[in-house]
Amino acid sequence: MQDYDITPAMIARIAEQCPGFRNVEEAWFSQPIDDYDQDTPSALIYIAEDAGGTPSELNGRQSVTTTYGVFIIAERGDTFRAQRQEVRDALYGWQPPGTTGVMTYRGGEMADNRGRYVWWREFWTVETPHALQATRGGTTRPRTMTV
Repeated sequence: MQDYDITPAMIARIAEQCPGFRNVEEAWFSQPIDDYDQDTPSALIYIAEDAGGTPSELNGRQSVTTTYGVFIIAERGDTFRAQRQEVRDALYGWQPPGTTGVMTYRGGEMADNRGRYVWWREFWTVETPHALQATRGGTTRPRTMTV
């Protein structure tokens, strides 16, 4: 099986396309934390979920749809709105390397709203065809077809 994790590509894309962020990196948590001390606005990316498609009987492969979470941590108001829009402009319709699909917006939610900072989380999905391949003992299993 080949892992098609595009977290590094997403970090690079957001860092390049979203100049308003002072910090763009991989998240080390999946829920807001009390002691976040990095520069803001920040964009933090992580793999949130994988879902398998229908396996192909002919070639033993299966597509995988991966959902990525993007935390946007910014001051309430115009700063938050601008950063959220930058992320959407950068990711919607972008075709990450190693995929044949494009990033699609799945939804967003307020994860936390305390003091002057908003913790907003968006979910983005991309399908990676042929991400999984049946193997036995480290080698690809032969497929037979009866006609």
